[in-house]
Amino acid sequence: MYYRLIIPLYFSNFHDLEDGEQAFISYIDDEPAGMVRFRLNENSVYFYRLSVIPENQGQGIAKKLLKSLEDYLRQKEKASIQCKVRLTVSKNINLYSSMGYSIYDEEIVHKPNGINIKVVSMQKQLINKKYKPRNNTIEGGG
Repeated sequence: MYYRLIIPLYFSNFHDLEDGEQAFISYIDDEPAGMVRFRLNENSVYFYRLSVIPENQGQGIAKKLLKSLEDYLRQKEKASIQCKVRLTVSKNINLYSSMGYSIYDEEIVHKPNGINIKVVSMQKQLINKKYKPRNNTIEGGG
C-alpha cells in the first residue's frame, strides 16, 4: 500500500481589499491555503501578512506566493519589494533571505499595549536599472 500526494496549486488574480490593499491567495483543491497582502507604491511594494494554513505549511506555498507576487510586480515595473519581520521569527527571516531579500534596517515597534517588538526591514531588488520590459515579458532583473 502506498499514498500519493497530489497538490494542484494555482493562484488567483489579486483581490482588492480595503485602502489600496491587494492580495494573492493560493488554493489547494479549491480551498484557500495561503495568502500574502501588499500595497503598491510608485516604485516599490510593501508586503505583509504572508500566511499559510498550518496543515499546509512545509509544502513551499509561501515561496510560491512570493514568487508569484514578484513576477506580477516585475510586470508592473516595480523596482523593489519590502517587508518587516519580527527579529525573533528567524524562520521567516531565513525564508526571505533564501529568496534574495536582505536586511536594511532594524527598529523597535512600540505597540499600544506597551509591548515593544524588535523588527527588521528586508528588501529585494526586482528590476535592474537597465531593465526595459518588452511585450509584457520579463527578460532580466532580480
